This record gives sequence, structure tokens and C-alpha cells, in this order.
Amino acid sequence: MSSIADSNIRGTSPGVTMLTTMSELQHIASRYGIPNEDLFIMALNLCGVQSGFDFGRIRFALTLDMCEQFTLAERRRIKNFYLAVPIREDSDFSVRGDRLIFDNLAWASVIGATEDLCDTNYPRRHGTVLNINPNRRTSCHGCQFCYTGYQVPNDKDLLLTEPTLCCFFEKWIAEHGGTNLSHLEQIAVVTGCFKDEMEVLNFLKLLRRVTAMLDFKGEIFYLGSQISSAEVIAALRDVQPFAYCISLECFENRERLVRDKKRMMGIGNVQRVLDLCLKYGHVATFSYILGLDSFETVKAGFSILVKCVNRFPIVNLLQVHKQQRNLRHTEANDLGYYLETRLFLEQSFSGTNLLPRPWENYRGLWYLSFRNILLNDVRMPWSKLP
Repeated sequence: MSSIADSNIRGTSPGVTMLTTMSELQHIASRYGIPNEDLFIMALNLCGVQSGFDFGRIRFALTLDMCEQFTLAERRRIKNFYLAVPIREDSDFSVRGDRLIFDNLAWASVIGATEDLCDTNYPRRHGTVLNINPNRRTSCHGCQFCYTGYQVPNDKDLLLTEPTLCCFFEKWIAEHGGTNLSHLEQIAVVTGCFKDEMEVLNFLKLLRRVTAMLDFKGEIFYLGSQISSAEVIAALRDVQPFAYCISLECFENRERLVRDKKRMMGIGNVQRVLDLCLKYGHVATFSYILGLDSFETVKAGFSILVKCVNRFPIVNLLQVHKQQRNLRHTEANDLGYYLETRLFLEQSFSGTNLLPRPWENYRGLWYLSFRNILLNDVRMPWSKLP
């Protein structure tokens, strides 16, 4: 892995040798062949923001200014993005009023800033995707990199039975002025905390049955790690169209970083489960947090799993909160680690038709382009700004 230390980048941002001026950002973006916009938002996700808000995390819509530094966004008329980041007093980015400041200049508008609560449900992709937390996600603890324990819980309602699910969806439809769920392309189940994989299976079957009565024909997406047996994976054919995203998160140091119930889902087990999913006709992929492993470990792990997925993995940038210490791998303290990984993953998936989906990941490595391919999907949770 090459370092970018020779570019005189000496930022003071939280644990990462980071950009401090826009001219540095443009130089590094040009060197790595990526849009200025992508590097700007990557750095913002890694650093978080200074803010007068008394929050641990903040979420907001970001509208880039149209300027010579953001020519790709201007040319493609894509200026709105959505972010959720830590509040860090050592960040080189700051929110002042409704403006985002970097290098002592304003570069974007901040719209609808609020505390990043842990909600029972929330939209993505202009409201065509609905994420639900049927369990209390904030009750889950143990993974060192997870920030849920630092969020204010707004997920007190359990959605685990047919009456509670029916009541939830009927209320949700009424609140959104609809008549059914036919406009949804995906309902995502994004919490663990089930007793075992049979409970997951039974819930996913229940979810399909309840939503089918409300004209939902889209994909049920499960993000977790509790499904592992061939019997359950085969039985999930009753839920199709179905996608399983295994929350792998890291390859090494799993004894230290991952809660006890998830440690068994190491790379060998993940490979086996992904292969089973493909065998039974499911969409299969995994989620990963970039910043926990060495660069060589990242390369070794993805080289194995790239052959086992039929959807691009969800690659999140590690966000470090003020309560967390010593999470980042030492190599991940250098911005070059993230940029080299981006290039490596673009090369690894070059022989496939798989691309990252911007609406699916607000803290990823790609925003406007992947290699020389322009990313065209929706980025915002809703069709209108708040």
C-alpha cells in the first residue's frame, strides 16, 4: 500500500492523517483518479463534524455548492446527499448554522440537521425502500465498532407478531397517504437480536405473508448473521424475492471486536453460507466496515468472497466516536489506506456487473463514480428535502 504522506497532508482529524485544505483534496483526488466530490464526502464521513449541537451523532441532508471544485456534481445535476456522522471537536469540518465549513470556507448547505436517533423504521431511495427494526436494536451490545449504543433509542415498539406488524403497516400507509405497499421495492430487516435462526426464518415468512396482503411484491432484505444452516436457507425460498446480507464487518481480531454470538460467522462460514444462498436462488452479499483490518487482510478476504456474491457488498467507512478508543487498525490512520482499498475493490469487481448502490450506504467509498462508471441511482431517503 502506498502512503500519501509525501503530499504534505498533516491534518489533526480524529486518528486519520487527513486533508486540511481544498487544494490538497483536489491534488489527491486527481492522483487517485476519483471525483473531488467523492473524496470530500469520504473525508467528511471519516472525520465527522464540529458542531454546537449537544449530540453524539448528527444526520442531515447535504447540498453541495455548485463551484469549480465540484464540476462533476454540477454537470450531472447531482448535489444532494444524505449523511449521518459523529460529532467530533477535533474534526476539520464544522457545521455553522446551515453551512458546512472546510478550509475556512463554506462548501455546502446543511438541511434538516437532527440527532441521529435509532428509529423503528426509516425510508431510503426516495421512499421506495422501507427499513424496519422489529427488535429493539439499541438492546444489542458487544461489537466494539457499533455506534448504536451511543444513539438515543427511538425503537421501543416491537414488531414481531402478526397483529403488531399489521397495525404498523396500516398506520404507516395512512401516514404516507397511500392505500397499500405496492410502491415499495424493498423492505429491509436491519436488526439482529432474534433468539436463533428459526426465529429469523419464522419472522421473515410472517413479514412476507403480512405484506403480501398489502400488495407488496418487492424484495425482503435481511441484514444480520444469524442464518447459517442449509435447511433454513432452503426454506427461505418461501420468502423470495429475498436477499441476505451477512453482517461480517471484519476479517481479523474478531474475538476482540465482535460480540460472542457473531464470532462464528468468520470468513470460512460466510463463504459457505453465501454459496448456499446462491444455490437456492437468493441474492447474497455481506457488509464490511473498512478501517478495522490491515490492507493485506482486506485484499485477502475480498479476493475470496468476491466469487461468492451476486450483489455488491456494503462497504462502510469506520466512524470513530469520542467514547471509542483504539478501534482503527494502524494502517487505517492514513487516508491512503481507504483510497488504495477503493482502487483494489474496483479492480476486484471489474469482471462483474456489480456496482455499489449509493442509496444503500451513506458512509461508503463511492458516491458519483465507480472506476469510470457513473453511479446514477437515487441517493436521498425522500423525494423532497426536509
